[in-house]
Amino acid sequence: IAKFTSPDIPGMTGKQFKEWMHLNNLTFSKAADILGVSISATKKYASGDSPIPKVIYLATEYFSLHQLPILIFPAK
Repeated sequence: IAKFTSPDIPGMTGKQFKEWMHLNNLTFSKAADILGVSISATKKYASGDSPIPKVIYLATEYFSLHQLPILIFPAK
């Protein structure tokens, strides 16, 4: 499967990810459940140790707009 990239979709920094968690009163565990990723992934996103995939950025935007969990994939 080809990796989709688009210059029209902005990225997200670790600082923005931490702010998203704070604004939504999310722990690393809860954010991981909502996004369908591991707890360690959310910690790496927040610290800036791992780039945040655009799909995760889009999922955070969806959650912020709808306040609904995105349960597409089970947490790892």
